[in-house]
Amino acid sequence: MTAVKAIIEVFSGSTALIADSFHSASDLIGTLILLQGMKIANQPPDKEHPYGHFRAESITAKILAMILILTALSIGYKSIEILRMHEIVIPNKIAIYAALLSIVTKEWMFLYSYRIGKKIKSSAVVADAWHHRSYPCKSLQ
Repeated sequence: MTAVKAIIEVFSGSTALIADSFHSASDLIGTLILLQGMKIANQPPDKEHPYGHFRAESITAKILAMILILTALSIGYKSIEILRMHEIVIPNKIAIYAALLSIVTKEWMFLYSYRIGKKIKSSAVVADAWHHRSYPCKSLQ
């Protein structure tokens, strides 16, 4: 999804799709961190961790929250930069279709991840679900 958005951005002239492709990349990184954190959290107790590794899930949720905050700040900074430079370009229609596809896909990913997170009572999976629901491409500028 990240690569598709980046390619469409080149043809459409939509700076919002650049932000959205960065956001998709952060989704991918966040999901990889989530998977590793869950793998660690589900390990059985050992000598160094007699009560288990369950705290790894809380740490993973905090890392995912920080990734989301950093992504939002970088997108916000880039948006302000574009507005200051008065370089707003009206994108082609393909940008609208790409944004709509992204919104629908990310909403599905949110709903799926959120349900799983609630079902297994995982704060890290719920945090990752909310990461899917942050849409930087709502305004196609």
